[in-house]
Amino acid sequence: MSPLKIAAIAGGIAAVVVVGGYFIYRTAVQQGGPAFEKSFNEGFLDSCLKSARAAAEKQGRSGPDVEALIQRRCSCALEVVKPLPVADKVALGTSESKQREVLAEVQKRCQ
Repeated sequence: MSPLKIAAIAGGIAAVVVVGGYFIYRTAVQQGGPAFEKSFNEGFLDSCLKSARAAAEKQGRSGPDVEALIQRRCSCALEVVKPLPVADKVALGTSESKQREVLAEVQKRCQ
């Protein structure tokens, strides 16, 4: 697996931490619903894209083909996490085992 792909996937998973575990937990437990889902999805995708772009730049890779690859892989990673229950999404911020589980599924589906 390419370093760019690993960085993109890890960056997306790290989005949960960046958004803030407490905020996510509070929103999920107290409010939940569409607002949480929208916020989570946007944060996840944004973090994945930023992380993948940074990894590509570090490797000296750029251009429309690289951007298309980043967009495709981050969108695929989002499709993996979208259907997860709220509790699993919250667990992504704190549980290494949940992170590994999701990363394995992303690696399998987002070639």
